[in-house]
Amino acid sequence: MPTLKISGLNIVLLGDFNAKIFQPFWFSAQNLITESEANGVSDLLVAKDMAVFKLPWLAVEVNPGRFSVSTLQDSHFEAVRDLAVGTFKLLRHTPVTQLGINIQKHFLFEDEKLWNEFGHKLAPKEIWRRVMRDPGLVRMTLVEKSPRPGGPAGTTRVELANSDLVKPGIALLVNNHYEVPQSEPPGADGIIRILEANFKLAFTHSEGIINAVVTDS
Repeated sequence: MPTLKISGLNIVLLGDFNAKIFQPFWFSAQNLITESEANGVSDLLVAKDMAVFKLPWLAVEVNPGRFSVSTLQDSHFEAVRDLAVGTFKLLRHTPVTQLGINIQKHFLFEDEKLWNEFGHKLAPKEIWRRVMRDPGLVRMTLVEKSPRPGGPAGTTRVELANSDLVKPGIALLVNNHYEVPQSEPPGADGIIRILEANFKLAFTHSEGIINAVVTDS
């Protein structure tokens, strides 16, 4: 069984954002990060249609249609959720219609032989060898076609790819996608309720999928 090396969380909101306000000192003024953190950001870019910056535990990327906060430190998963919730409780009139709670995990294999065997179990190569000399799995995506039982509308998408962070390794990403009902008044209140109510459920659901793929393959 491969070894878990990295766990990541990415929370994505889709809507209509004034990207240029999402700069470090706005977050610190709202007590969402500290002033010292705001002074110490890296990769800072703030423009009319984009805001990007990084902290040791957080990456923020905003454009007019997409707000994204992420971390590769599982000890900060709840802090990232709280930052997203806090941001849009302050900006509750911002139109937000969709949410992604995305969990990624990177696993390291002992050697390339085991790594290749894992890929072969998920995507047997016999049929491909009829038309390719040496086929190899690079990426695969599966989508849950059935509606989510109970809870808000949305889908679950699972992606497996070669890891770009650990080698030889794989990355598994589970995208838990949610949509605000059309009957919901415009604004961010509906999506924040979904995020608060489903964060732990999405994490548990993602863990179950990832563990099943890794242990059963």
